Amino acid sequence: MLVAPLAENEAERLAALHQYGLYGTAPEPSYEDIVRLLATICGTSTALVSLIGEDQLWFKARLGYMPSCGSRKYSLCGHVVNRPAQLLIVEDTLNDPRFADNPEILAQNIRFYAAAPLTTPEGHVVGALCTVHDQPMQLSVAQQDALAALARQVMRNMELHLSNQVLSAHSKQLEQQTDALQQLNQSKDRFFSIIAHDLKAPFQGILGFSELLDTDLDEMSHTEIRNIASYLHDTAAGAFKLLENLLNWAMVESGRLTYQPKSLCLESVFDLVEGSLSGAARHKNIRLQLSCPKDLRLYADENMLRSMIRNLVSNAVKFTPDGGQVNVSAIQLDDRVEIQVRDTGVGMSMEQVQQILSNIANVNAQNSSTQGTSGETGTGLGLVLCQQFALRHGSHIQIESTPNQGTVFRFCLPAMVSHQLPETVAMA
Repeated sequence: MLVAPLAENEAERLAALHQYGLYGTAPEPSYEDIVRLLATICGTSTALVSLIGEDQLWFKARLGYMPSCGSRKYSLCGHVVNRPAQLLIVEDTLNDPRFADNPEILAQNIRFYAAAPLTTPEGHVVGALCTVHDQPMQLSVAQQDALAALARQVMRNMELHLSNQVLSAHSKQLEQQTDALQQLNQSKDRFFSIIAHDLKAPFQGILGFSELLDTDLDEMSHTEIRNIASYLHDTAAGAFKLLENLLNWAMVESGRLTYQPKSLCLESVFDLVEGSLSGAARHKNIRLQLSCPKDLRLYADENMLRSMIRNLVSNAVKFTPDGGQVNVSAIQLDDRVEIQVRDTGVGMSMEQVQQILSNIANVNAQNSSTQGTSGETGTGLGLVLCQQFALRHGSHIQIESTPNQGTVFRFCLPAMVSHQLPETVAMA
């Protein structure tokens, strides 16, 4: 009993077979039409498009045969893998010493078999177009020519399917590139919009009042000078914060912002942040309090962490009326440190919270920023950056809020453990 051989280049042959993406797929009319035509031409009871896998045959089309697959080892089709340009014709299996004692052939009562190899342009035999009958037969030269021609038609169908797959992949890639370009355009449009309006406006104010000081300083009272100086400081601080967020956002967009975690003492970070934000809080008579357990350490990127706390506290001050309170606190929860920014501000409805979460999920979202309790303006970039930085630490921004009672922003960062080592990773 002759076992079906492997191809001389079996690995390459299998790779060629699977690139078509047809092995294991359902029958299709174009292949079924071919097997019907082959059986009619040859006068046989059965015809198959057989794709030859590693251990199994898969029948892409079948006539007069019920199973959709079969074993390769003792199959007749398995013998064509090393015959890229030759038909295999067995006129009577019982009189052919190669197959006379094959139990599967005997069990299926196969007496006649003829097959043409399905050969790729590179010369790999990936299957066979075969016809089977339960009585010995001979094929005329014309019938053999028809068998070979129909096998070539099967391969044309397979090549067409492969071409469609390639076109579909290219189309998907083009769609992805188009989406990326659209996002870049959205980023560019928003960037220029912020520069044209949100960044231009404070500088116009700074220029106007500084010119007033330059020309009318001698005629101004001490109170007027102090008011202008206070306005200039607040406006310059707001413009600097916006510029800082713009630069961070541009770096996130371009993938050039690196994540550099290290061991941090959270109390020291809080002290630095408090120093930069206490003035804005005092201006609105808001009590700003930052507290955390002494010597609490975490593993985080210091610049990202400071930016997150600054933006969240600035946002809390913005929406808290004069005389309110903003508390920043931290607690350790197993291997994580939870940081909260809680205010006694105007609060939000559930719908508003969901809208903010939806907006900050997209760095390019064209979300608008609501004015603060003293008319403060913003771009919404701060919360977007907070979410981006939180995600880089394996966390996300959570929001709880009640109208007229206040809002809580929270996020978690890794607590410092002894086995952690600093790393530098570019943000995607």
